[in-house]
Amino acid sequence: RTRHVLGRDADAVGLEPPLQTEAQVPPAPALPPATWGSLTVLEQVGRGGFAKVYRARDGLSRDVALKLFPVTPENSTALSSRVLREGSLLPKVRHRNFVVVHGVERSDELVGLWLEFINGRTMEDELRARGPLSAEEATPIGVDLCQALAAVHGRGLVHRDIKAQNVMREEGGRTVLMDFGAGTELATGLDPELARLIE
Repeated sequence: RTRHVLGRDADAVGLEPPLQTEAQVPPAPALPPATWGSLTVLEQVGRGGFAKVYRARDGLSRDVALKLFPVTPENSTALSSRVLREGSLLPKVRHRNFVVVHGVERSDELVGLWLEFINGRTMEDELRARGPLSAEEATPIGVDLCQALAAVHGRGLVHRDIKAQNVMREEGGRTVLMDFGAGTELATGLDPELARLIE
């Protein structure tokens, strides 16, 4: 990125861009592995604060979204535990408005979570592109999300990270609740309403 900006600015004033020393040259971006576990990795489609997201293909020739979290000595225990726990909780929820999770595992210093691949964009992107929704447009989306949350709560889980970035709008109009990383199980033996308030 720095090299691109320097080169562009230098061209604008008719100068050669400054040479970079070996120490200054940024490392080449890491390419996705051709395969990871049992999945064939096709292309990178996004990234978040902790993971890169790829379109991959499983043994049933399904396109799936593969979230790969790099494991380092500093985050090994906490990250692995969180993602593996998320992968064990999410398959409990089965609803058309909640993302389908297919599997989770750790391999090659990466923890991976793969789920259904949704052709669409997030509500955040949609709102930025077109502005606020009308009441008629927002109402069915709200109903879909409430039904998805009812399915989550029915399995004794709390999502706890509802935001436009975690809601996908699939081509065709389906609303899908995503990313459950901040979720938790309801505390055993507590009233559900009280358990929802517990960190």
